[in-house]
Amino acid sequence: MAFNQIWNAGHGYNTPGKRSPDGMREYEFNRSVASYCKKITDEEYLDVNSIFTHSDSRDVPLKERTDYANRIAANCYTSIHANAYGTTWNDANGIETYVHPFRSTEDYALALQIQRELISATGLKDRGVRTADFHELRETKMTAILCELGFMTNRQEAALLRSDEYRRKVAAALVRAHARFFGWRKKPVVKGVSTQKEEQKVAERDINKVSSWAKKDWERAVLNGYFNDSRPGDTITREEAAVVTNRIIDNVREYIVGPLEERIKALENELTTLKKDQ
Repeated sequence: MAFNQIWNAGHGYNTPGKRSPDGMREYEFNRSVASYCKKITDEEYLDVNSIFTHSDSRDVPLKERTDYANRIAANCYTSIHANAYGTTWNDANGIETYVHPFRSTEDYALALQIQRELISATGLKDRGVRTADFHELRETKMTAILCELGFMTNRQEAALLRSDEYRRKVAAALVRAHARFFGWRKKPVVKGVSTQKEEQKVAERDINKVSSWAKKDWERAVLNGYFNDSRPGDTITREEAAVVTNRIIDNVREYIVGPLEERIKALENELTTLKKDQ
């Protein structure tokens, strides 16, 4: 039996207020990611039907979207969004995934899988899995999650949201998370027949150059001694991860735990002195 997967692009082209301070419409991003999700799923997986509930011609009402998903007995409803904090540029940043507070543990487990894949793929701030009484999460009768894939009101993240590379990256992460969670089967590769993905020329990453979106955090990590200033774009080994983890632990002990213990001892001494004076 085929798996019916809803890739829902939130809002519509002309939804009031859903745009960045410099005019990028949220729906432009949402529909692009949803389209890439469908493309990847259709090309790479067996027995998965990718279905849209949005439309380029109008902002489909939420009830119409969820009623349709329920009517076709969809297996999963994934709503794709870009976030915002207010209407002007600010520092709010990161990715978060939502589930309804009173839904099954499967919804939450899928959200955790999606959040892990998205953070691993993008390197953006992990805002975690959250709960909300959103219509799409409340009124659907299948596993349902809603993703906020970056802030339109953050200059750096708005630039990413405009980027086709970023849109493809988060789409691939979303599909990968669903495939791993639900156990989607890969299509067999026929020997001697190259796929479109194999034929596509992909520029290799310069591992010695830090990405613009990570420059500030990379400089802080180097300054704090977690990394030396080499190979910012390279993968990290388990050995390197162990070294970085221990450096973080040492810093926490030195700058947080140590002073806190000293303060506690000082308070204990003050309390002892007060008791003696009474």
